[in-house]
Amino acid sequence: MPCFRGSCIDRVNAFQCVCPSGWSGIDCNTDIDECSSSPCHVNAICSNNPGSFSCACRPGYYGDGYTCIELMTLSTDNGTKLTTYDFNNYTVSYVTIETEAPFIIGSQESTVCKISKDGYLSFSDPPYQLTWPTWYTYLVKPMVFPYWSYRYSFAYPDSAVYYELLDSSQHSNTQNWKKVVEIITSFSGGDTYNPLNALIVTWNKMQPYSYYVYYCNRYCNYYYKQLGYSWAQYYCKYCDPKQEHISFQAIVTRNESHSFVIFNYGQFEMSEWRWRYFYVAAGFTDGYQKFDRLPFSYYWWQQLCHRQ
Repeated sequence: MPCFRGSCIDRVNAFQCVCPSGWSGIDCNTDIDECSSSPCHVNAICSNNPGSFSCACRPGYYGDGYTCIELMTLSTDNGTKLTTYDFNNYTVSYVTIETEAPFIIGSQESTVCKISKDGYLSFSDPPYQLTWPTWYTYLVKPMVFPYWSYRYSFAYPDSAVYYELLDSSQHSNTQNWKKVVEIITSFSGGDTYNPLNALIVTWNKMQPYSYYVYYCNRYCNYYYKQLGYSWAQYYCKYCDPKQEHISFQAIVTRNESHSFVIFNYGQFEMSEWRWRYFYVAAGFTDGYQKFDRLPFSYYWWQQLCHRQ
């Protein structure tokens, strides 16, 4: 056959090859470099393959390669990584860090921060340790909670909590420091922000607690599978194993007169019905005078900045 690929049309003393997509040339044996036309997202890598191409988001982004969304505003490359070992295999709820320039949370100052794997920061010593279902209207200590819920787990190889503590004397030339300055300046009407410190905490690919296990065990396994009640079959969908995880970030920073709290929400992979049974709290309080909570949106990658 004169054509390597596609179909061949017989001509008088000649032939014509009709090439399939991705191939060209007289005999359809020349691969077309689709990447030359930049078909992928600007934050994706295009790979040319024989007769086709593929798009993959760059590290730090997620999506299908045609649309890539930033995972986190600030990098975790220089952060301290916390896993189950640091939380003593889930028996300890927080890790303590200290800073010279006190954090300001509303009317309260603290040189101590307790980082919890469950999506909150406690600025008191001893810490105010949250235990669900304590709701945030009853908080009596300075706290910041970007996405506090009950019993996040390190379910995946890359599940981790990262923190990075920056100060003006040592880190003013780092990329994350410059990014914090850029973000706060954009919210402050153009006045250049001059921070004293910045704490960046990232909860990466944490798995939420499975509240729906109750519905699976009680209704599906017991009422349907053991007792045979057909109406309980509806609850068997809660037994379907889900590859669910969420990623989010909190930045707490201050200058001489103000403090700022920035929440950034990255990739949320949860089933649609899951939202009905996943209770969270997001906001901050000084435990005395100030309290604020955030309205939730499905556009998790948008930043929300609150100035105290």
